[in-house]
Amino acid sequence: MPQNNNIEITVEDIEYAESILLKKWCTFDEERINFIKNLETIDLQAVPWSWKTTALLAKLLILERKMPFENGKGILVLSHTNTAVEEIKDKLWKIAPKLFDFPNFIWTIQEFVNKYLSKPFYVNILNKSIRHIDNDIYISNFYKYFPRQYLIWLKHKFWNSESKFLEFITSYQISKDSWKIINFYSIGEINLGMSDTTNTYIELKSAKKKLYSEWIICFNDAYYLWNKYIKKFPKIKKLLQKRFNYIFVDEMQDMQSHQVEILEELFYRDADSESKLQRIWDSNQAIYDWIVSVDCKWKWRDEITWNPVDILKLSWSHRLTKKIWDVVQCFSLVDNELSWKRKILGANDEDIAIKPILLVYSDNHINNPDPGAEVKNNQLLEAFTKIIEEKKNERYFVDIEEDKIVCKAIIWNAKPELDWSWDSKFSLDKCRAKHYYYDYDIAWKTKFKTWFKSEKDYLVYFNHQDTTYKSKYNNLINLLLRILTNNDIKNTDDKFFNKTSLFRFLNENNEENYLELKTKLFDLSKRLNNTNIDEIAGEIDVYFPTLIAILPWGQSIPPLRIKDSTLTPWVIIETTDDKKKNFYSNNWIEVNIGTVHSVKWETHTCTMYMESSSNWYESFPKLKWKFYSWEWITSSLWVRWKEALKMLYVWLSRPTHLLCYAIHKDRYDEMITVCDVSRLRELWEVQIISN
Repeated sequence: MPQNNNIEITVEDIEYAESILLKKWCTFDEERINFIKNLETIDLQAVPWSWKTTALLAKLLILERKMPFENGKGILVLSHTNTAVEEIKDKLWKIAPKLFDFPNFIWTIQEFVNKYLSKPFYVNILNKSIRHIDNDIYISNFYKYFPRQYLIWLKHKFWNSESKFLEFITSYQISKDSWKIINFYSIGEINLGMSDTTNTYIELKSAKKKLYSEWIICFNDAYYLWNKYIKKFPKIKKLLQKRFNYIFVDEMQDMQSHQVEILEELFYRDADSESKLQRIWDSNQAIYDWIVSVDCKWKWRDEITWNPVDILKLSWSHRLTKKIWDVVQCFSLVDNELSWKRKILGANDEDIAIKPILLVYSDNHINNPDPGAEVKNNQLLEAFTKIIEEKKNERYFVDIEEDKIVCKAIIWNAKPELDWSWDSKFSLDKCRAKHYYYDYDIAWKTKFKTWFKSEKDYLVYFNHQDTTYKSKYNNLINLLLRILTNNDIKNTDDKFFNKTSLFRFLNENNEENYLELKTKLFDLSKRLNNTNIDEIAGEIDVYFPTLIAILPWGQSIPPLRIKDSTLTPWVIIETTDDKKKNFYSNNWIEVNIGTVHSVKWETHTCTMYMESSSNWYESFPKLKWKFYSWEWITSSLWVRWKEALKMLYVWLSRPTHLLCYAIHKDRYDEMITVCDVSRLRELWEVQIISN
């Protein structure tokens, strides 16, 4: 195997990293030092709050001081989500600037594939440039190219499930050998229960070809193209290995099978690989792609006989009390074969730790989320704040200042239950966020997007916490670009406009209109709020066509009807902007309501989990025993149940002090009829909210 260029991490290097990253008097222990010093291909298994990311930051900080490397190679740091990447960038941007210059690359796995594989494929093979790699834009254009008369029938093939239908249209490809519809990853034919001579089948292939010809691809297309690119140009692997000496993959458990395949194929599978690939993960926290991650398809690399690697571990949590960890490990989804590799101990083993609480509620403690309901009932959240107050008075939070106590109430599925037609009707028997907190606004935390389902969505789903108007301003620009694309209005080079090319064209050809556009966008952004959406939409319907008319081929667009378009009903829009959204307040305590996915990288003082239902609740009978059992999960347990365990594991491991689980009385009563009540009460304190 190639050598690591004789780079050595010394005791002095470790002490330097400690001085930058750790609090005074804190040091790295032997497990973390072993990982920081190791520059070979390894796997690192960790537990919640084991300083795995901090240890990775220390390694990166030390390596940055030794740059440039003698061979001119760089470092590749990847993660599954932007959140994890931003954490690394925020911590190291100022103190290790060389990490963010050539030849290094720190970003998501998707951005890596886009930059180094998919886009080069289009340029080198098809002599074209990709316009968009984005699921939202792809789906919008799919509806544009696929005939409406076949759409309802095709959706029916997926039991009218929107998620299954969207999963299909972003996953299918066309085989160039058989001209059949195949899966992007397995390359196997997809059985749609129809002949390949039917109009629906033919139109599916036609829509895909049109999307490719318009240089619009979805994320899964990007992964499909990388495989073709590598097969046609196998030397690409060696070029990437010569570019990146060290590859660090954080949150590896969230990677999908095809993403794992890319990393293994590029940097590990060859016995003479010039790169060192280090995978960092906690298998119990794989919550982003449950179809793949629940039963992980990739192997522990110490079991691969032809190229075995060491597995290091970080086995001590710096967050969890012993009482919380006793509950957390009950939900650990680790099979008996591998359990010996993950002997995990809880830290902070003090006797005064708060015992986790099962908070039992009834129907009269939550909301009827029907828009016509008059009473807003937040008794469950009120009960949670009373417990926090009691524990504070009992001096359980003496180590934290009052204004530093972070309280969260989280839920797996926050969206209201909507039918296929997007009719905004709530299901009263399936609890979601509004059942627990009537004023919950799912749009408040909507991530910034460039493409929405409805044109009116651009006027609603922006970052409400942005007081600079930037989020609104960007949404209005993206709305304008969407209108241009939908009407096939292109620049003089026959390419669709983006923000830069549109502003450049206007500035060079009509400076007056350019300045007017920027002024108008700022004015609309400043005035836009949830009470005047239709007013702003009406102004846009009038102004945008006059602007578009000066662009090439922009004189004949049909009248805009944004004011009359339908808003995607993810949320009932509030009429006030002055109150803090998604926070329940009671005296000095503020409880932020969010989702499991939104808190994965967070640490709280107090956390309460509120059950939600899709097909069943998280405390469904098949999971009951997990509240008091140490046994391994049986092979007969369905995939969806395993997904629930992973979700539960993530939220259980968030709090440092107080953990609560809110369970309905009906499900609690059912659970105690079959479980060992003494064992249950050994782990949990049960509190029933009184009427």
